[in-house]
Amino acid sequence: MIKPLYIEVLLPQLERIGFTVRDEMALQEALTIQEHNQADEDGDSSLWVEALEILESVVKARPMLERNEATAWLILNVFLAINGQRLRADSDDSFNFIRRSSNSDVERFERAKWIDRHAVPMDLD
Repeated sequence: MIKPLYIEVLLPQLERIGFTVRDEMALQEALTIQEHNQADEDGDSSLWVEALEILESVVKARPMLERNEATAWLILNVFLAINGQRLRADSDDSFNFIRRSSNSDVERFERAKWIDRHAVPMDLD
């Protein structure tokens, strides 16, 4: 079962590192994509798809005063961490992934596969 990321856990962490939330409701709505996926009947939900949808929802919602893409990247990594995964990708590859995801240049499942290819279980570090 995929563990959800709750805004009550996320907000103090964002504020602690200096990220300013402009629209808390927009951030909450971006995170609720997880609840929709778990209730979805089409059966295409996976950790990688949910992670991608959270990332894209945050980028699209633009809930932060600034650094929305950086916040989305951080949230993606927190979501993966609470589900026992971490990303291993160099900064250029990661930046290009975020840029492609925010522009939707690449098909959804290809973007989810990028997360899958770069994720490793945390206990294998």
